[in-house]
Amino acid sequence: ACAQNAMQDFWRFKPQELDNLTYGMALLKWRHDPYLNALAVHLVEGGRVSQLDCQSLVSMAYSSALLGFANPVMLRALGDHAIPKLPRFKAEEFSIMVYSLGVLNFRHHDLLSTVVHLVPPALPKFTTQNMSNLLHGLGLVTFDRDDDFVRAVADHLASRFHEATAQDIANPVTALMRMCIPHDRFFQQTAAFITSPSSPLPLKDFTPQEIANTIYGFDALQVFDETLFAQAQRETLKRVEDFIPQEAANVLWAFAKQGFGNADFFEEILRRMAPFAEAHRPVGQQRMAVEWGAEDLEKPLAALRPWRHQLPSYERIESVFRMRFLSKIKQFLMSLSPSTNIPSPTQYQKDFAAWDLYQVGPDYTQELLESAGVLRFPWRDEEALLQHYVGTDAESLLSRYGEKLLISVLPAARWVSSWLRFRLVLA
Repeated sequence: ACAQNAMQDFWRFKPQELDNLTYGMALLKWRHDPYLNALAVHLVEGGRVSQLDCQSLVSMAYSSALLGFANPVMLRALGDHAIPKLPRFKAEEFSIMVYSLGVLNFRHHDLLSTVVHLVPPALPKFTTQNMSNLLHGLGLVTFDRDDDFVRAVADHLASRFHEATAQDIANPVTALMRMCIPHDRFFQQTAAFITSPSSPLPLKDFTPQEIANTIYGFDALQVFDETLFAQAQRETLKRVEDFIPQEAANVLWAFAKQGFGNADFFEEILRRMAPFAEAHRPVGQQRMAVEWGAEDLEKPLAALRPWRHQLPSYERIESVFRMRFLSKIKQFLMSLSPSTNIPSPTQYQKDFAAWDLYQVGPDYTQELLESAGVLRFPWRDEEALLQHYVGTDAESLLSRYGEKLLISVLPAARWVSSWLRFRLVLA
């Protein structure tokens, strides 16, 4: 009723009142699209956005983020009108605006460019949560315009770790991973702070999500700290059932790729994961008792494939993956008829997206292609394969992606780490 009444004439409300009404709906998690669409039109076409002050501009963006309402025209207008007001923004307003646009995956280049210039001198006024949210928002839109700015914010955050929460630390680690920005000093300081015997924030105080995000970020950016990984191993074993499947899969991936952990550790994790993966419907109150997605199953299988003959529970996880996903994908591929345009390319993408699977890795891809009648001849020339990945010519993956070939979450990086073996030689 409130929404319907407001929609009749938004001009009856002062800007602050309109902001409060929308924010209240967001806090109640009540999304009413007719109201939100009408509000967007009022703000943009009615010109009301020009009357919003700093707080209301930020609040409108934040309310949209809480409700998952991504109207690009409205978000563009909020950002455009925020830019001239940014010099008057408070620290938390910078972080909330960037975080909100990040949650909605809206990259406002002009706004972010101005933020880069205005934030550094104001960093002492930021709380650790403000800095964490700022980096998290930049990570969500994979900000790639100024790596030095991102590193500077991370450095300032590290200098104030004694004020931070576990989330304030885990989120920036994830953000740097998303942006593919190596920063060894920050990661080393993070590991030293967490693992110190006198740390006010030991790893046992981290939630499973924070542990998984931290360890996965360290691996993705190729930073290894033995003490941190040893502590994460102990904490994971204590709380396996409190991890959601994706978090457990990320921990296994990071440990396997860093060569830390042994068959006994991997088998113990898989053994405790297996009953939850095999269940036809979630049973119990543990966080792992949820519906398992394709990626939750594929990632640990890909990571632990070299150990599979030493892990009895590997076959249990693989059987679930084959039954629920791989067999159905095979049937789908075998039904294709490209010569008759069945299905159309657009429909093909929609059908394939329904499995919500990022990728199946090189081994299962080979199997799927073979089931569809696609024959691939094995590489007999290792030098040619090496040139394809890390050659000096402009078409090699290394030339195209640089170090992101190895440190990012690009499919190419996942395949390289799954399929190739490296020998590093000092020149």
